[in-house]
Amino acid sequence: MSSLAALAAEAESREPFVRFLERQWSRQALWQAASAAAPGLAALDLPDERPLGMLLPNLPSTVTALLACWLAGRPVAPVDGRRSMGALHDWSRRLQPAAIITLDLASVFERARALAAARGDCPLIVLPMSAELSLFKRIITPWLRGGGAAKRPDGMEIHRWPDLAKRSSAPTEARLEVRLEDGSHWTPAARDWQPGQVGLLACPLSQPAALEALLGAWCGGGSLVLSPRLDTKALIKVRKAVRLDLEVA
Repeated sequence: MSSLAALAAEAESREPFVRFLERQWSRQALWQAASAAAPGLAALDLPDERPLGMLLPNLPSTVTALLACWLAGRPVAPVDGRRSMGALHDWSRRLQPAAIITLDLASVFERARALAAARGDCPLIVLPMSAELSLFKRIITPWLRGGGAAKRPDGMEIHRWPDLAKRSSAPTEARLEVRLEDGSHWTPAARDWQPGQVGLLACPLSQPAALEALLGAWCGGGSLVLSPRLDTKALIKVRKAVRLDLEVA
């Protein structure tokens, strides 16, 4: 059974799979969101041979975006957005992404915008940060009321992630394909995971260890705790707030 088929086999589970702040997402919810966006991704007029870049922190929507790319039959190339701009430009020249999936949070969006502007033929696909938060958090979070949300630049092709569900395409062949930051192809290998185990992702989803944990926890009955910030202070805070069985770094 392929890794994507193994993911599909567990896609109806309503048990919590991803935990972020005070919210939880099941495999079913993530799979349904990915399935809704996949036809829209496939319908975009993008070169088939080039991967979809992904400059996103560790968020539930990052998991959705990975699944959607695979269900759309598109190779995905995630990158650690904490890298220097010089390293990110090197990554962009090496992988030549057909588009970059990013976030409307200004600190993330501006980095993706700079990469797209340098390429000239690389549109952005933008996820809303507000989708990760409860209604209460949306009201009290300062960046949503102030300058933290990115402004749409003029003269740049941008697709809003929520709009993808409104598009349709011909059926595509789903495939699980990841291009690592060095351009090599990742070979899926789910790590062992015990049912009920809770793991903290302490490394970005661009790294093989995190991708293997995603597959292992999904297929093994475990769950993942996500923190968009991976600095020592942020991880200590998460460790204190959640009971963890293991940590992926």
